[in-house]
Amino acid sequence: LEKPYLKVNGETYAEVLEKVEGEVREAIRRFVIGGDNPPARISGEIAYLREVASRIEASRELSSVLDALEGRFVEPGPGGGPVRSPEVYPTGRNTYQLDPSNIPSEVAWERGVRIAEDYLESYYRKNGRWPRSVSVVLWAFETMKTGGETLAAIFHLLGVKPVWKSVYVRELEVVPLEKLGRPRIDVVVTICGIFRDTFYNMVELLDQAFRKVASLDEPEEQNFVKANSKEGKLYRVFGPPEGEYATSMTSLVESSSWKSESELVRAYVDSMRYAYGDGFRSVEAEDEFKRLLSRVDVVAQVRDTVDYEVTDLDHYYEFLGGLTRTVEEAKGERPLVIVADTTKEKVKVETAESAVRRGVVTRLTNPKWLDSMLESGFTGAAKIADRVEYLLGLAATLGGVEDWMWNLAAQNIVFDKERNEKMKEENPWAFMKAVSRLLEANKRGYWKADQETIKRLEDEYMSVEYMLED
Repeated sequence: LEKPYLKVNGETYAEVLEKVEGEVREAIRRFVIGGDNPPARISGEIAYLREVASRIEASRELSSVLDALEGRFVEPGPGGGPVRSPEVYPTGRNTYQLDPSNIPSEVAWERGVRIAEDYLESYYRKNGRWPRSVSVVLWAFETMKTGGETLAAIFHLLGVKPVWKSVYVRELEVVPLEKLGRPRIDVVVTICGIFRDTFYNMVELLDQAFRKVASLDEPEEQNFVKANSKEGKLYRVFGPPEGEYATSMTSLVESSSWKSESELVRAYVDSMRYAYGDGFRSVEAEDEFKRLLSRVDVVAQVRDTVDYEVTDLDHYYEFLGGLTRTVEEAKGERPLVIVADTTKEKVKVETAESAVRRGVVTRLTNPKWLDSMLESGFTGAAKIADRVEYLLGLAATLGGVEDWMWNLAAQNIVFDKERNEKMKEENPWAFMKAVSRLLEANKRGYWKADQETIKRLEDEYMSVEYMLED
């Protein structure tokens, strides 16, 4: 994954991946679909896959639509991602999402505790001390899909635990320091507008948690919330103002109308400087926001779905990248940036650099992915160009984008003859966008490309421009 262009035992990463996928497909064909008796070592997994397969076969989407149009009863069922939550099958049911009153769920609590401990361990292993402050990105859709894993991690960092009354979470209990076994970590929470509008009950509960912890009769060296609250107001949840849902940073990146990374930071702060809590909303608090971020040691976010790598959405460079770059400017040094991949049964906490690397290898520079996207024609080509733009946004904010990534992107998207012709044919504007973003990456210093490569890119850009003018 780190160097996909190298060969292992004479095979490239793509060749090894294709071989493994072939073996998995053959196993599914024989044991799940064909019904052959599986080897004992995988009998449990095969039994589970057979159950999921039967549930998929029971899906009745079209007939359910007809039932609904006729006013007949449509069976209810849970919504969500089918990989994380196979119980969404059979599809064709009247889906429901969740009850915001029972967030975090007990399962999410267990996973969130593990996430928080991994955050702390990652920092302690590198620095030999506990982080005094962690800043997290908290999204609504992630909360819906995971049942509140990020919320659970925040509570555990603070050293408080939800009290479940029936399935509802309405109170918090303090975990004693002796049982916690470490200091209470301060947390700066950054939310999107959808979280604010969907889960304000959780915003209020978070605010209550911070106030409860700050008021404890404990030494400041064991209670970093209390220690960090002496100088300012007890604001810890920040997001866009009422009526806004994200930041203005993406418009700067999309239009290439920024001269320095400080302008991106300014756009992020302008949008995210509003404090929220129990009894107050959208309070402008820029000074407090920047003061708190200047003390952040760790920046973190949960990746909750296999549908998107951090390279696949502009929101990742906007929120995680924007937060990281703002902390770096406010503090004068880069924080440890961590992504918790909770898409599988076992949580995997990794550095942001590792997350970016995986997204580049499996998507943007993967010939198989690129060819599949181009099969979708105009839209697929546009999505490829978008990923190149997002990579530029990540380079400017989150970092972790290396020269070999840009080189492979140029080689596989622009300089590959078949993809070059296919992309020009399906969507020449997307091709121009991809090339212009590669040139911009070099111009801004994020990619040290050789002059021959730049000349080839410039020639490609001009050729498409002439074609469109004709």
